[in-house]
Amino acid sequence: MNSANLLPLFSQLAAPAFFDMLAAAGLGALVPAIVMEIISLTSGKVMPFKFAQQTASLFVAFMATATIAFLGGVIILGRSLPWLHTWLLSTQSPALPMLIAWGTALLFGTVYAFTFPALRNRKFVHILIGLPGMLAALSTFPLTIAAAPDLLHALAAGQEPPLHPLVIPGPASLIWPFAVQFLLLGVALAGGLGMIFILYRRKRDDWGRDYYNYALPAAARWAAPFMLLQQGGMAWLLAGISPADRDLLLHSTFGPVLGAGALLAVICCILWICVWRSRTPMRLKGLVIAGGLLCWAAHLCAVTMAFVLLPAA
Repeated sequence: MNSANLLPLFSQLAAPAFFDMLAAAGLGALVPAIVMEIISLTSGKVMPFKFAQQTASLFVAFMATATIAFLGGVIILGRSLPWLHTWLLSTQSPALPMLIAWGTALLFGTVYAFTFPALRNRKFVHILIGLPGMLAALSTFPLTIAAAPDLLHALAAGQEPPLHPLVIPGPASLIWPFAVQFLLLGVALAGGLGMIFILYRRKRDDWGRDYYNYALPAAARWAAPFMLLQQGGMAWLLAGISPADRDLLLHSTFGPVLGAGALLAVICCILWICVWRSRTPMRLKGLVIAGGLLCWAAHLCAVTMAFVLLPAA
């Protein structure tokens, strides 16, 4: 692919990448929610509990939006791809484990989110309700990546993908670097977009200035480290392919995409660290919003690399 074709590809993937970003952030949100509730349980502090509750609300909002977008996309694409519904829902489909994990995460995560008030004095029980949702959410990342190559290859070739149960790939597969990258990216996005969600919900929740001075840096502490860690997925991928393939990738049209994704991730981290270290984080709304927009751009770069490389996995 030459550079002239790169811009149309970006434009085609921008909207799907946005909803994929919401899905990744939603799936990743149960990690900080449950960890912060455990901190509240062991420390007796109320701020981590409130943060966990608000992060669980983010899970519901983002997962509901992503689910509606997914169903709408399936309906629209199903008109031109008559095999799509069968491929997704067949008991022999490699996508079935992903759909089961998604549904399990949505079920347990939603129950977890809506039982915060009722179980605020029974945090241990409440955490046990959320744990299956968190594990299902985390498993959705590798299951989705593992099912993607057949679908992407079929779309590129203009043919129907084969129906076969999901096969766990070997350790040398490109599936694993991408799975690790998107899992870590999901937690980072939960923190980065969580800051925007906190600002959006401020008037509705109104938990006081002290809470918001706590919550924004807390979200930034989840966002920045995981955004840096997710770069390890691409480093793993580059280390795992042959030197010839690595040189070919880095000197192709997608070399700058890889570099742009890494640079955008670093810029996001710098913005979030400013929020993390600030004594008046509510005055840094511009940085929070800018970080969210750059998240989308960084995620678009990651999705583009997956779209191009996963068919060969």
